[in-house]
Amino acid sequence: MRLRNGLLMLVIATALPLFAFASVVSILLIQHDREELVRAVQDRNRAFMSAVDAELAGHIARVQQLVALRSVESDDVSEIQRDLHAMLPTQRDWLTLILLTPDGQQVVNAVAPNGVQLPAANEMESLRRTVETMQPSIGNMSRGRLVDGLGIPIRVPVKRDAKVVFILTAVVRQQAFAALLARQQVPDGWVAGIVDAKGQIVARVPPLAPGSLPAQVFLDAIAKSAEGWTRMTTLEGIDNFTAHKTSDFSHWTVSIAIPTSVVLGASQGAALGLAVGVMVTIALGVGIAVVLGRRISRPIGQLAAKAPLLGSGKAAEVPVTQIDEVRQLGEALQSASAAIRVRQELAEQQRQALEAGDRAKDEFIAMLSHELRNPLAALTSASQILAAVRTVNKTVDAVQGVIERQTQQMTRLVEDLLDVSRVATGKITLDKEALDLGELVGGVVRTWQQAGRLADRRLTTTLNEVWVNGDYARLEQVVTNLLHNAVKFTGNGAGITVTVDSLDDHARLRVADEGAGIPAEELSRVFEPFVQAPQGLSRHQGGLGLGLAIVQRLIRLHGGTAHAESEGPNRGSCFTVLLPSIPPSSIHHLRSLHRTSASSVKRVLLVEDNDDARGSMAMLLRVEGFDVEAECDGMSALASCNRALPDLALLDIGLPDIDGYEVARRIRAMPGAQHCILIAVTGYGQPEDVAKALAAGFDHHITKPLTLSALHEALAMMQRGRSAGTAAPTSRHDEPESR
Repeated sequence: MRLRNGLLMLVIATALPLFAFASVVSILLIQHDREELVRAVQDRNRAFMSAVDAELAGHIARVQQLVALRSVESDDVSEIQRDLHAMLPTQRDWLTLILLTPDGQQVVNAVAPNGVQLPAANEMESLRRTVETMQPSIGNMSRGRLVDGLGIPIRVPVKRDAKVVFILTAVVRQQAFAALLARQQVPDGWVAGIVDAKGQIVARVPPLAPGSLPAQVFLDAIAKSAEGWTRMTTLEGIDNFTAHKTSDFSHWTVSIAIPTSVVLGASQGAALGLAVGVMVTIALGVGIAVVLGRRISRPIGQLAAKAPLLGSGKAAEVPVTQIDEVRQLGEALQSASAAIRVRQELAEQQRQALEAGDRAKDEFIAMLSHELRNPLAALTSASQILAAVRTVNKTVDAVQGVIERQTQQMTRLVEDLLDVSRVATGKITLDKEALDLGELVGGVVRTWQQAGRLADRRLTTTLNEVWVNGDYARLEQVVTNLLHNAVKFTGNGAGITVTVDSLDDHARLRVADEGAGIPAEELSRVFEPFVQAPQGLSRHQGGLGLGLAIVQRLIRLHGGTAHAESEGPNRGSCFTVLLPSIPPSSIHHLRSLHRTSASSVKRVLLVEDNDDARGSMAMLLRVEGFDVEAECDGMSALASCNRALPDLALLDIGLPDIDGYEVARRIRAMPGAQHCILIAVTGYGQPEDVAKALAAGFDHHITKPLTLSALHEALAMMQRGRSAGTAAPTSRHDEPESR
């Protein structure tokens, strides 16, 4: 066989595995791209379903608030009619409000004139479900008899003595969900929709008549599974892949359909390009082998022809060859370098996509936190009004306590939404106050005992009065984590000892147990994130190993220390926390801080575009003795200030006409406005938001929900600052705490 033919066969033999490998890679890439697309669409569909459920839950919550109206509780039909008629205009997404008996007869309809014979309910399935379960329910879309348009009934039971006596129903406009769907910004050519539990189309893009039914293959798919990815044909006859998600909360279904050409086109194009590239590569390899074979065989033939001269003593001429291994190696390296550059460019594109997704996540969390703060502001003010206007009804007082505690908890959760990135970087905002550490620990222990979480352990407590300046909720979290750790690694009948006392100028908290103990080699790592004791395959103790890491981080933020001691396995362990204590003079100063207000503040201007938040906060301020004027937009606020400057202005930032920053700047430009206190009350609490408010002329920045304690603290701080001649702007969250 000639050398040139051998080189050609070598090239072909080398190219065949390359072709096979490229084919496998092509198939894997196509499969990977499709899986990524499916995951992305399903994630978007889940987020869409969450938005629909949140919309429905919001309507349920607002109807539940109406159940607590005094007229509803007293069963006074005429007063209920007046209240529901007055409430309906405040809810732009509601067609009407109806009070029904358990058998479906309408008693009150907010849109029906007095004396009109009211018909029975026309959607009985959800009504029966509400009566049977005594829980709120979401009905199927239907057309009302007294209102024009399609609506979705939101039913909430009115209970007396564990029985349903009435059902309060808000009929939500179908257009509210069409608007929610429009905000999803579905790409052209895609199809998205919302169907109720009965399978009726509530909203769809491209639009179809509300109440009509989708394709039967879609109904079969949602009946088969709560979530799926199915190839089907739309009502318009377009072949597509459809992702659907059915909610366990509302039993509604949302879907996003992508044309088949979009799903398959990109991957097929990539596969075709790869195949063409492989074939071109093989053709080039064969051509190069032919050329190189000639260049190699020619000098070898010359050498063979001159070989007999070597033995004759004559100098043999060495033929000149064009073979250059170094040059070939350089070309190979250049090819590898080009491939690396392509990979780097792809990696950079992926990094930019991840950064864009992270920015979108941060923007979503900030928007969600802001939107949650508006209803929380109204709830917080309402709970404080109930606390200020005490009644002799123990039930009302108990309910007020529940509202206040749960509102505080929700407020903390909303703040934690913005702490996601801060936790990752070691930054957490603390809301410090003077508190008795012994009393705080005792409260946590009593809560655990009442819940039965310490029933099988022998508990010993010694809780002395020691005062510290700390964040009550964060220190509760520290105590809870330490107790949870002790219970987790202590068997039934074993002892747990909790002690609070003083050590030099520190408050000392010790939680000791007779449990599993800690090996000596693990003591230095117990406060590291994700570190856990060996638990075996069962992992009956569970957890992620973050509890003690959070304890140490929070204690460091308070200027304290935390350490662990143990004599070894099965010898128990003891965790000790040291916090700087505060002298009695500081205790008196810090405890009185929230009760202090600027005595010169009499007239207050409240500017808030949310009706519930504005009404409840104005009521609370009046209960506190302030002369309050409430406005809903910036121009009305400026008109009020032109008539008479207030002593204090509480301004929302997001107003419907001009924003709160512009309102503050214009007020500061008015004659005599230097004595007017301006406080920004907003749902945006990032450091850049605080700086922007202070730059606009605000004296103080408070993140919603506004509480009386926060207001009095702000006024006291400014009063002390002005008395000292340093009225510097301040903020409720001046700087984020860091490790």
